[in-house]
Amino acid sequence: MSRSSVKAKAPQPQWRTALSTRAFTVMVGLGIVVLGIALTKELIRKVQIHRQIEDLETEIASLEAHNGELNQMVAYFNSSSFQEKEARTKLGLSAPGETMVVLPDDTTVSLAADGSTLDTRSTVDQRTNTQKWQDYFFKN
Repeated sequence: MSRSSVKAKAPQPQWRTALSTRAFTVMVGLGIVVLGIALTKELIRKVQIHRQIEDLETEIASLEAHNGELNQMVAYFNSSSFQEKEARTKLGLSAPGETMVVLPDDTTVSLAADGSTLDTRSTVDQRTNTQKWQDYFFKN
């Protein structure tokens, strides 16, 4: 056969041969894996940030509710009724025209039907603690 009858293969472009090699295929596969890992990490980070935002919004709502309660307390403490009540109980003050009566803690005074006062004082037990226990167990 003559040389002229054998057709010589036309040279392929260099980029086409580079694309058809195994090394290129492996490199493309590795690139896809690396991009997939990066995308997964980014999605996980996005979910974590979303959870943090929800937690912070819940905390904000709780703090706003607490702030509202504190504002109500401040308004009550600044009211004249609270100040009058505190002046009566802690300072012993009375309004003009009122007469204040202070009773001792251990005395109970009650009014009888005829208008006289009955004084019923609570009695303090003078026994020792051991005597009280003996009476509790042995005197029924």
